[in-house]
Amino acid sequence: MNAKQRKFIEKKLIPFILREKGNGFVMENWVRRLDAGDKQYIADYGGLEFDYVMHARPACDTMACIGGSIQCLTRIKSKRRMAKEVLGLTADQVDGLFYNWSGEDGRTGWPKDLVILWDDAKTPLQKARVAVKVLRRVIKTNGACLNPEGDN
Repeated sequence: MNAKQRKFIEKKLIPFILREKGNGFVMENWVRRLDAGDKQYIADYGGLEFDYVMHARPACDTMACIGGSIQCLTRIKSKRRMAKEVLGLTADQVDGLFYNWSGEDGRTGWPKDLVILWDDAKTPLQKARVAVKVLRRVIKTNGACLNPEGDN
């Protein structure tokens, strides 16, 4: 991971994840543009549930995970290009970051202490802040903290 990639994470990706008190950040969906039914449901019931927490409607009507957020910011759709060009990580590390985050299948790519924090988070902002902690640890370790085999 080079300085440009670290800067992208700190100056672009992290603020994007934290936007609107985390309401636009959802690990369950790559990129989801809210449709009329979603908007009406939010108006009627005060939010939509993603990642086991209620989310208010973001102004941009778009919700995205880490990979989807990168796509929104860069327009790059290829996971391989994101790994190499944007993040400076291996394909396995990106799989751990993007897909094996929850540990639901007994494996996790995120550090186990941060998976526990994720599970304990009760608001969109708390969930987004855990994702930020993951990204900052990725920067600090050059991705070594990500392990798609679950041995971290």
